[in-house]
Amino acid sequence: MKLTRSSNLVWAAVLCAVSAARADVRLPGVISSNMVVQRDQPVVLWGWADAGEAVSVAFDGETQSTQANDAGRWRVALSPRKTGGPFELVVKGNNTLTLENVLVGDVWLCSGQSNMEMQFANVHFDESEFDRPELANIRLFELPRTKAVEPQDDCPSRWTLCTREHIEKFSAVGYFFGRHLQPEIGVPLGLVHSSHGGSPAEAWVRWETLEQIPEMKPLVNEARDADQAWTGGSLMADYDKRMQQWHDANIDVSLAKSESKTFIDGKETREISYKREPWTSSDADLVGVGVNNILLTECGLGAGDFAIHAELSLDRVMESSAYFILGNSHFGFSESTWGRFFERGQVFGESTALVGRTDEFIRDGEPFSLDIKRQGSALSVLINDKPINTAECGSGTIGALGFCPGKRTMTVRNFNATGNFVTPPPATVAFAQPVKPVDPRLSHRHPSTLFNGMIEPLLPMRLRGVIWYQGESNHERAVQYRALFPALIESWRAEWKQPELPFLFVQLASFLKAEPEPSESDWAELREAQRMSLRVPHTAMAVAIDVGEADDIHPKNKEPVGERLARAARALVYGAKVTYSGPIYRDMKVEDSSIRLSFDHIGSGLVARGGPLKQFAIAGADQKFHWAAATIEGDTIVVSTPEVTSPVAVRYAWASNPEGCNLYNKEGLPASPFRTDDWPLLSDGKRTVK
Repeated sequence: MKLTRSSNLVWAAVLCAVSAARADVRLPGVISSNMVVQRDQPVVLWGWADAGEAVSVAFDGETQSTQANDAGRWRVALSPRKTGGPFELVVKGNNTLTLENVLVGDVWLCSGQSNMEMQFANVHFDESEFDRPELANIRLFELPRTKAVEPQDDCPSRWTLCTREHIEKFSAVGYFFGRHLQPEIGVPLGLVHSSHGGSPAEAWVRWETLEQIPEMKPLVNEARDADQAWTGGSLMADYDKRMQQWHDANIDVSLAKSESKTFIDGKETREISYKREPWTSSDADLVGVGVNNILLTECGLGAGDFAIHAELSLDRVMESSAYFILGNSHFGFSESTWGRFFERGQVFGESTALVGRTDEFIRDGEPFSLDIKRQGSALSVLINDKPINTAECGSGTIGALGFCPGKRTMTVRNFNATGNFVTPPPATVAFAQPVKPVDPRLSHRHPSTLFNGMIEPLLPMRLRGVIWYQGESNHERAVQYRALFPALIESWRAEWKQPELPFLFVQLASFLKAEPEPSESDWAELREAQRMSLRVPHTAMAVAIDVGEADDIHPKNKEPVGERLARAARALVYGAKVTYSGPIYRDMKVEDSSIRLSFDHIGSGLVARGGPLKQFAIAGADQKFHWAAATIEGDTIVVSTPEVTSPVAVRYAWASNPEGCNLYNKEGLPASPFRTDDWPLLSDGKRTVK
């Protein structure tokens, strides 16, 4: 073939581009300008180049050379450094990379689920936060959410300065931890944030490690079965079958007029009641994996007069139970709508999402006002109806979906421009389209998925310590967490080859409705599992029982959490003589009709904040707890009640939301909830997700 001059130039350009692409030495995202490298430990740097390519690294007067291996990987370890910087770091291969503004200090990993992930912009803060001089000595690194089947060696991110632009998007707990810690230790601080909302602890542990934990075997086997159902095709085959069932059911017009739905016209309201009983168990599987029924109910709100206002109320529904959309008919919800939280005013197709989750707007039948902006509008309600037991409804257990038993009624009140009632047209009911399954191995709840995507890329770097806020997604398996969480801690230490890596964690905050009488709580059980993890050396726990919110699993008062973690770091890691924990139960002694309790971490003394001690309960051999009087006597607390003359056990703040618990030390740190008994728990034997 004869090449023209122009074609020669094209081929030359292509060859040069290919050569350059192959020749470029490359660094991972966690090694970039503005980074902090860990002091007093070897400065480990790594990357990629052509197989056999010579690579040199120069930093702070030291140069190390190496050669990329057959897989194109290289790694060097520079001598440990004291605090300093900013420095320039130069990496040379067939090309040269120059990193600027590199500091030597301490690097902390901030990890967990949504309460660690919660961004600074969404919590309580003062504008003065952005003017603090210590921010110049703090750097931030944010890993994007990444689920992976196989371990990843890189993440697409870069180190940034600690400026308002980056603080607002960063972990609030992580930021407050760093802001309180840095002025006390006086060295540059690097904060690496790697967390994912809704993630259970097992998602953050390598698969091979989970297989070695006896308590995790049932869950690992369950996950393996789900993986095989996906890779073997049975999950998709089942979806195809359900799609055909859905199609057959929804073209049957009589479905919308079934006697199982009752429509009652009234002078001021229209009530729509849904009853499960007529549907068979096979019909209950129409809508997809993990949810028994998804019902889409539509009520006209604009017939006749121009409606400007309406009120909607539902019987008690659990978190994430319904979405509300204002617009046209929406019986054709797409797959992407399942599991999606709409924002107010967000456009979706031809409709506008008016509100989001029911847990944010509607509770226990209280009306929520809707302003209708156009004629002919319709209100579509997508309800995830999964059976929930009465106990869960009573305590408002998070994670359940749908109506509580016996409460499946929706009421609509519609008003016209003058405030007069407008009778809504007949409502219709239909099944929503089944959700197309996705690879379960790419779920943030799947074992090892987040370790592969969000921890593995960090392993070569050196750390000073870890802060961790997680546990909400494991509360139903709290007893299992006693084995899982310590195993996570020790496995991370093994992964980083730092056997004494400090690990500081947050005990779950209060959440859900306060109970009037002593009761069981798997949230309390999870807190106990966290407290028991203090047996692992080089750990500390920040108690957050006093900063929770009954109606919000993501409390916005995050500064005390970060400050308490910073206190723990100062004491455990940096040797400061500070009280870093609230009172922790140590032992008890029965004294006639009372029980005397002793504690560790009492600081300069025990105090009852805001009045007499609350949330103490006492029980006899019948294991029935009664509220009790508690009195501070020196460094101990004496608990008693006339209702229990032969006490054997005490519990404190043993509830999902122990409202009013007020035992502190004089340093202002709250006591951890505890129990003295070893009686059966709600989470005993629960070792799988199903």
